[in-house]
Amino acid sequence: MEGEDRIGNEEEDNPEAEAEVEAESEEEELVMDDISDTASDDQKDTVHVSNSRTIKFKGNEDEWRTWKGKTIATAMQHRFYQALFMQETLASMEEVNAGTASKTARKAFLRNVQAYAHLALCCEKTAYSYVENAVTERAPMGDAYEAWKKLCERYEPKEIESDYTSIEHSFKDCTIGSINENWSLHDHVNGGI
Repeated sequence: MEGEDRIGNEEEDNPEAEAEVEAESEEEELVMDDISDTASDDQKDTVHVSNSRTIKFKGNEDEWRTWKGKTIATAMQHRFYQALFMQETLASMEEVNAGTASKTARKAFLRNVQAYAHLALCCEKTAYSYVENAVTERAPMGDAYEAWKKLCERYEPKEIESDYTSIEHSFKDCTIGSINENWSLHDHVNGGI
């Protein structure tokens, strides 16, 4: 017991150790301030903004619609939605680190970092190459807006409106030949259309 008290008292009496702990605490607060600008109230007290499991996308077109919807939901939940859909004016990393960036530009920078990191973590194989190549002058470490735009251009179905109408008419015109022996199937097929 006495040894423990003595150790505790030595730390309290050491001004250098106190200053070091205080400096670390201030650094952590600065990081948290940057995160809290884009985090919800529930997330402000955590070190990591997103604890949600990432949903992988390997470039399979059959998975695009589901992955896109869940990615948009994640972006809304973690408040980086704007970075995907708006080409915002971003502060540079130097401005953010120096504290000279405007609050709006700093928030846009942080949203872009979160969004780009999310896309980079989710996308694999072919899909990842679209994210990896989304480097622009305004975001030299990765542009979430450009990455999202490239993914949408590549994986969004083309001409769905015209195809949907013709497919719908084809299904409505379908009939089954003679079904005299199985009327329940006939009722099911014709009743559901």
